Amino acid sequence: MQETLHRTVGARHTAPPPRLFLVFLFVIVVAAQGAEPASSHSIELFENRARLPVDLYTSDGTLLAAGSYRVRVRCDEGCPVLLFVADGDALTEVKALPAPYGNEPAAPSIPLTGTLFLRSSEDPVGTDADRHHSKTGHAQYHETERDWKAALRMYRHADADRKEVLVLFQRRRPWGPWDEARFQLFLQRP
Repeated sequence: MQETLHRTVGARHTAPPPRLFLVFLFVIVVAAQGAEPASSHSIELFENRARLPVDLYTSDGTLLAAGSYRVRVRCDEGCPVLLFVADGDALTEVKALPAPYGNEPAAPSIPLTGTLFLRSSEDPVGTDADRHHSKTGHAQYHETERDWKAALRMYRHADADRKEVLVLFQRRRPWGPWDEARFQLFLQRP
């Protein structure tokens, strides 16, 4: 009888309890729902209007004259592309720079423009009244109901001899730190 009891107790210790199995299965299902399937990459687009205070050039020499543009950042499979659009036509595309590693030279630090908050193409545009009138009396970028998911900043060097302009795109992720992509423009034709 003791031998039979010992075998039964030993068998219980080798097989996991059913509750533990259900908890393990629940964790796997929840983790799978949060993961993005590898085959279903969607193109996310962020945009807003921007006013360039000075002429800028792309690395291939394309001129972006000072003035107003619709600025878009297209995130296609993790490779952001910066687009400048005027009169409905894309003037130029600028690909993101590789991520900085180790000892990089000093980055530009003088703002060329203010922070430009970008609206995601996944967010509804809203009615005309929603877009143009503040509900709280604050400026639109202070609205607490607006969910800013991305921002664009432009910086130049303090040294007048350096002609590079850093365009910094930051995108908030649902988890973890913000994504960041860097683009390079120039104050003079390269």
